[in-house]
Amino acid sequence: MRSGEGGEPAWSIGESRTLTGKIVPCELGYHGSPTLFDALAFAPGAMACIVELSGDVTPHDSPTNKYAARTRKLIAAVDVTRELRLYAADCAEHVLPLYAAAYPNDPRPRLAIQAARDFANGIISAAACDAAYDAARAAAYAAWSAAYAAAYDAARSAANAAAYDAANAARSAANAAYAAAYDAAWSAASDAARAAARAAELNWQRGRFDELVMSRLEVIA
Repeated sequence: MRSGEGGEPAWSIGESRTLTGKIVPCELGYHGSPTLFDALAFAPGAMACIVELSGDVTPHDSPTNKYAARTRKLIAAVDVTRELRLYAADCAEHVLPLYAAAYPNDPRPRLAIQAARDFANGIISAAACDAAYDAARAAAYAAWSAAYAAAYDAARSAANAAAYDAANAARSAANAAYAAAYDAAWSAASDAARAAARAAELNWQRGRFDELVMSRLEVIA
């Protein structure tokens, strides 16, 4: 419940804070994003918060992916560690067919993805999840190819999301999504096909994120 910068004390639900000075995105201001999906790129933590920004509100980038404001009020917060871990596993699994097509008899990346889910759901220990991750890593060395990369990079991030703390769960969820999108594009035959494959994968990821993670925010909003 602390900001990544500034050394401020932890926030409480319903609390408002105001800054002095010139508000500049990425330099000075209380920040917020229009969506949680956008926020994950800037603040990789597992506490999902609904905030209200006021005062001098300045947008960042086009299309806008975050704002900096003079005043911010914390409306609600919820821990989405489990949902982020499951999201990482979903991103990995979505490109798993690229690996399975080349190595149909190698279950290790799939087992790593399942271990990530099992850990997120409290079924197995971190040690068991680590073992599945190590097996997936062994698969990487045994099958170094474009097809391998598709599932392995994303599976690795999914396993990391399961075994590490909440902040790393968020970071690894983002990494799994990036790896999956990259590898979906990499498997295509031409530049145009790669761009289309990447766009399609990102669209799927965004929909899955909203379905799995944003649903928690909608409950508390």
